[in-house]
Amino acid sequence: MDLSRITELSNRYLAYMGGNDLQLNRLSAVRWDAQSDTEVSVFEPALCLILKGSKEAITCGQSFRLSRGKALLISHDVRVLSGITNANASEPYPSQVLFLDLQLTPRASTALGDLDLFQT
Repeated sequence: MDLSRITELSNRYLAYMGGNDLQLNRLSAVRWDAQSDTEVSVFEPALCLILKGSKEAITCGQSFRLSRGKALLISHDVRVLSGITNANASEPYPSQVLFLDLQLTPRASTALGDLDLFQT
């Protein structure tokens, strides 16, 4: 998956905003320029696309290492232990987070039916 264009747009947007932006309606752009401590938080339903760097998330006894091009889908409010494991000033960790509307999700699934969204 070529993420260069979305990474470029995300970096330009964050530079324009002067930092992480959590204000867009249901869409957030975030960037870390260093590794972070592992923290406990509650993630709400969302799809997080990792553009560069890596992150580790632990929930329900399972550990997930997420790196460039990987996505984390969170289907319900869940407690997660996570941290940025690979980021620095020259190779930051940018990601895009799309928060999900759980009222819309079942209707979208029904509307899409058997459509193969992963065709090449």
